[in-house]
Amino acid sequence: MSLIPPALDSISKQLNTPQESDTEGWLVSYADLITLLFIFFSVMLSISVVSKAKFDLLTKQFNQNSTASLVELKKHLDKEIQNQKMESQITTQIGDEGLQIQFNEKVLFGSGEAVINEAGVLMLQAFAKLLTATQSQFHLAVEGHTDDRPIHTAQFKSNWSLSASRSVNVLHLMSSSGMDEKRMLVRAYADTRPAANDRNQNRRVTLLVY
Repeated sequence: MSLIPPALDSISKQLNTPQESDTEGWLVSYADLITLLFIFFSVMLSISVVSKAKFDLLTKQFNQNSTASLVELKKHLDKEIQNQKMESQITTQIGDEGLQIQFNEKVLFGSGEAVINEAGVLMLQAFAKLLTATQSQFHLAVEGHTDDRPIHTAQFKSNWSLSASRSVNVLHLMSSSGMDEKRMLVRAYADTRPAANDRNQNRRVTLLVY
């Protein structure tokens, strides 16, 4: 027969029994947190998939519209080139970056010079009129190139300075002819991007419409 009073015996059993509700209660909160995180990331994933699909569709439509517009612009420019009988001096091509309008050096400049000649001014003004109609849709990069023969004059210390000066002068003329300067930029490549083994073809200025 137990000598411990019933009340004390009950208290003793409670003290010696593991308190499962206290030691395992954190598992409930942890499970709730994991569930909420799973739901959150599932929702975010579904949204990202839909957004990516919409973005890809919009990008595809934009590229198609842009390419179609560039093709139409190329037709107008080619017609102007034919009217001026300059097919051997000016070429157009649509590439990955956009529409390239390539001017042979002789069309715009004298050898080793950056001042645009009179014929070049008239030609660029004619092209500017065609480009201003689409300037709200596209941007224009003026790219200057030279051949690999070194230059060192009082005005130009290197081919870099020559190609840069030519690009800037073309940009100024395009701007004065109505092009928006905020949609234009200048690039100078010197002789780092030859178009061919022919030095005459490497001395050029390219208008990149993109």
